[in-house]
Amino acid sequence: MNLPNKLTLLRMILTPFVLMLIYLEGFRIYALVLFAVAVITDYFDGWFAVHKNMKSRFGNFLDPVSDKILVLSCLILLASFELFPLWMVLVILAREFIMNGLRSSLSGTDMIVGANMGGKTKFSLQSLVIFLSILYLAFPQKLGQNFVLVLNAMLLLVVVITIIALFNFMIKNKKALKELIKN
Repeated sequence: MNLPNKLTLLRMILTPFVLMLIYLEGFRIYALVLFAVAVITDYFDGWFAVHKNMKSRFGNFLDPVSDKILVLSCLILLASFELFPLWMVLVILAREFIMNGLRSSLSGTDMIVGANMGGKTKFSLQSLVIFLSILYLAFPQKLGQNFVLVLNAMLLLVVVITIIALFNFMIKNKKALKELIKN
């Protein structure tokens, strides 16, 4: 197993620990650090895969799955703390299910759906919202209630970007999607 795949697996292994530390009130600063480490592994696994020619089919499959497990599980847990409305998280979750279904359905075609700048931007913004949410849970008195409004505005921006990215994907792949509907 190459280094990028090990980093991706590390991100998956860190996820339940991040969740546990978010949940435990006195340990949220550790959750913040562990979450940052997990997000940094995403940058480095991609960097090594691309710049050191270490791409693999396993990594191509596991990297986005690992990202989704980390981000979506954190967003769901954070929504349970009522930092932002659950509907925002559900829109993001629905988009991921739709995209994965479309990618699976289109996998038999000549179309290749890989990571793009929109997906990387979305992951970065989601990660920033999660990081700041954990920071707020660790220091609510210092950051104040207005900070929650900022988190909500940021997640709303992520929701808008998420919807736009889905429609852009559908428009870009209109021909393949029409063929999919016919069959």
